[in-house]
Amino acid sequence: MNVLVTGGRGTLGRPTVRTLEAAGHTVTITTRRPSTETSGSTEVRFDLASGDGAQEAVAGQQVIVHIASDTDRLGRADVAGTRALLAAAEAADVEHVVYISIVGCDEIPFRYYKIKTAVERDIAASPLPHTTLRTTQYHEFAALLARRLSKTYVTFIPKNVRFQSLDSEVAASRLATLAAAEPQGRVDDLGGPEAHLLSDLVEQYLTGVGKPRPVVAVPLFGAAYHGFAAGKNLTPEHADDSGLTWDGWLQQHAADG
Repeated sequence: MNVLVTGGRGTLGRPTVRTLEAAGHTVTITTRRPSTETSGSTEVRFDLASGDGAQEAVAGQQVIVHIASDTDRLGRADVAGTRALLAAAEAADVEHVVYISIVGCDEIPFRYYKIKTAVERDIAASPLPHTTLRTTQYHEFAALLARRLSKTYVTFIPKNVRFQSLDSEVAASRLATLAAAEPQGRVDDLGGPEAHLLSDLVEQYLTGVGKPRPVVAVPLFGAAYHGFAAGKNLTPEHADDSGLTWDGWLQQHAADG
């Protein structure tokens, strides 16, 4: 198949592109600017923030795997950019749109999650056949969050918040499988093999990078915090143990520097 992957150079995009190419598909990656990377895939310009390049990006594509997100601005451009992509895809007779979303996005009133839910609704309301997969957070995100939260000597962590950290390679494999299958609408969620308290994740991260320091869990307030504390971001019934655990991923990447 001809497959367009938006966000193909990101944490999830890279393994998704590799998996699709290994399965024999012809992959095109959207990008806002040219890349010097080499792979079997080609690049086409598409700016999620403005929608520019959408028509050229979808031309000749059978399937779109939509991963790109304006994460630096908490998804500010996601709704408008996705609508431009969907309009172009409909005009180009794209056969299938596969979207990656987040477990619990419709139950936790966090700004970025609200935007992911809005994009889900736009895709579902589109006449295009679609599949939507929600996953828990990836190990890379857990490490990034731990690094950002631990910039002071004493690290304060939201109390009772757990993450069901997932191997991004597992999510990529599921996305590639869904892209090659018939459109299914909303499919079962996908989560990591086990849930950890965020405070434990941060402690393990700091130990893994050789910078142990005090970690203190504190209660917060607000509906979003209570949603996380209630475990709305978890999916224990859909835990997948086929990839690296958080401990395994951390050991591997600590060894890699």
